[in-house]
Amino acid sequence: MSAIWKDKRDRPSRHPDADAAIAEYLEQLRQADISGTRPPAGALNGLGDAHLDTDDVASAVEYYRQAAEAYAEDGRLEHAIACCQKIRRYAPDDLQAGLLLGRYYGAKGLVADALIELKNLVERQKGAGNMRLALEGMREIVTLEPDHPEHRERLADLSLADGDPVTASEALAAALERYETAGEEAAAHRVRRRLEDLKQAGAFVAPEAPPGPVKPPPQAKGLRAEAEQYRSEGHWIEAIETYRRLSESGQIRGSDFDAWSECARQSGRAANVLESLSAASRWHLDAGNTEAARRSAEEMLLIDPTNETAAEILQWVGEDRSPQ
Repeated sequence: MSAIWKDKRDRPSRHPDADAAIAEYLEQLRQADISGTRPPAGALNGLGDAHLDTDDVASAVEYYRQAAEAYAEDGRLEHAIACCQKIRRYAPDDLQAGLLLGRYYGAKGLVADALIELKNLVERQKGAGNMRLALEGMREIVTLEPDHPEHRERLADLSLADGDPVTASEALAAALERYETAGEEAAAHRVRRRLEDLKQAGAFVAPEAPPGPVKPPPQAKGLRAEAEQYRSEGHWIEAIETYRRLSESGQIRGSDFDAWSECARQSGRAANVLESLSAASRWHLDAGNTEAARRSAEEMLLIDPTNETAAEILQWVGEDRSPQ
């Protein structure tokens, strides 16, 4: 790890006896393990501070990372962001800090801040040849701004650079659909040519819809079965993407949202949970099920108290609440 905080004298000391503090925090983790509960985020954060007091920066950074993820799972995004900023301060070259900051800023609705972090991450990691992290950052950008087809084109570029023409083809097909919907014919023409090039090269290309004003929806049964397969295997990110596609098809059911939210929680990303709950609340609202919409919106506020979508939905259903 390079460019770490070099002068120990300039670091604030948080524990008079760092070794005793470490032992105390580790005991808290042990008790949580015995009781079958999640490691307390405060103890993980404390371990980071205590290890920093002993000049063990590598261990401090690792505990700060675990604390950030634990805080995010609890919906305490401000604390998660603060832990990431500690990582950034003491290990500015850490690869994961920018990715986590992007996720947590995005989950709080701070999209501009999230995009700055993620775009910087993508460019730095692509330049360093770390395509896995560059692609992960680009996928986060697409999730934050799904209606910006230029992000999907960028995802295609990175996928091709990583030797994955299948993912590139799928990203370009999604970009083409959005360009066509927006009436951006020049951009659509450019993407069609790229898709044709991939097709001639033997890469998988998403099939074009038959001519006509209405596109047939994907086969809901196939998507649902695919999502359930990913879910049963513990492939949470793939399951989330498939439930997202199922929702876009218009064939999703109420029970699918429960499964989607479960996968989102298992992924450990607050942004994924908020996305699933937002989709569920709007679907229930459209179906006239105001109580289910309310429950999803209230759960969103537990994760992000400033979530505008949740506040809007609660405002809509506020006067229609059924008697308890």
